[in-house]
Amino acid sequence: MAMKREIRVGIFLSGAFVILALIILFVGDVREVFQKPGYRVYAVFDSALGLENNASVKLAGIKIGLVKDITLDGCRAKVSMSIYPRYQIPRGSRATLASLGILGEKYVEIVPGKENTYYQPDEVMESLPPISFDQLGTLLMSVGEDIRKASNSIDNALIKDVVPHLKQTLLNLESLTADLDSLIKENKSSIQEAVGSFGKAASNLNVQIGQVSEGIQKTLKEIQTLVSDNKAGVKDNLEKLKEDLSRLSQTIETLNQTLNKVDKGQGTVGRLINEPGLYEETKNTVEQVKKIASSVSSIRPEAEIQGAYYGDSQLFKGGLYGGFSWKNQAIFTGGLIHNPWENKFVYSLQGGWRLRSLTLRAGLIESKFGAGFDWFLIKQRFSVGAEGFDFNRKPRPQFRAYSRIYPAKNIYLLLGLDDFTLSSKREFFFGLGFEIK
Repeated sequence: MAMKREIRVGIFLSGAFVILALIILFVGDVREVFQKPGYRVYAVFDSALGLENNASVKLAGIKIGLVKDITLDGCRAKVSMSIYPRYQIPRGSRATLASLGILGEKYVEIVPGKENTYYQPDEVMESLPPISFDQLGTLLMSVGEDIRKASNSIDNALIKDVVPHLKQTLLNLESLTADLDSLIKENKSSIQEAVGSFGKAASNLNVQIGQVSEGIQKTLKEIQTLVSDNKAGVKDNLEKLKEDLSRLSQTIETLNQTLNKVDKGQGTVGRLINEPGLYEETKNTVEQVKKIASSVSSIRPEAEIQGAYYGDSQLFKGGLYGGFSWKNQAIFTGGLIHNPWENKFVYSLQGGWRLRSLTLRAGLIESKFGAGFDWFLIKQRFSVGAEGFDFNRKPRPQFRAYSRIYPAKNIYLLLGLDDFTLSSKREFFFGLGFEIK
């Protein structure tokens, strides 16, 4: 009997569990059985693929109802949604289909609107087109294909065009570095001697400046002494000047009388001035004089003094230059230069033309025919130049390259390489210059 009672209890519990499982299977959520019936709203989608009855309806991530029915409205899917009575959907909200994860079930997600009124039962909401994972996969495949094509094009361009040029550039850079290293090693001693010589030249320059200052002071004292000694003579000269001014006043009065006669047409000069054609001739003459004066005023004088020290020879080379420019284009310069190797003076006489920042010149350079150029950069703060002359010299002419750095407007530092085409005479030099333009 006890066994039969246990069997009956087991059968009863099994049946209860089966009934509960069926309720959960068909209803989906036990709580829905006890939920009060809500109101219906509708949304129309181009496709409701994957959406089932009893799927969740969520607003801002909160479940507010269930999908009750999916019907065909023309060529579109009309979804009927049962919204719990305690929730309201603002107007302007839009419904779309979403998934719980990549492979999760579909549900209706409502993007809330911002209006203060709400949808009423049996109204149709606006919808947003959902993006299915099939469409997303197709889009990603298309984008990936485009990226692959672009990557292949870039690889081909780099391999065909950039890589050969890059290799050649690296080879050129390696060759340039080797040449530069070799040049520095060959001239290491010259550079060291040049730096040491520059220090000596700076010391000598300080001594010379001190001597010049002492000379100026002596000159000022001599001027003061001269003025004191001639004080009485100056007084006599002032008396003579007073007499001269009195005679000048009489002369001016006589000149006024003469001008009055000329104005009245008296005398030869008066008749010439009152002649009708003389005014036009005078006017034309004045215009020509103005043109000549304008051309003359366009001429600007230039002066320069320069000193350079040659490290290998340990000799100092100096020069004094002067000239003029016309309209800041045509130039003419001359100079007197001391040649320390032959202990004599040579001269330069050149003419040229300025093309903006580039100046081309030719003529006599250190008593030999030659030509050169000067190129000003960085707002006239830096210049490079080169010149060649003595074209009959054996085995080849003399060439010189140099650069100037202007720390101030009229003062420059000089650095260059002289006779650089002959290794036996190639020599670095540096110096200082002062110019007035």
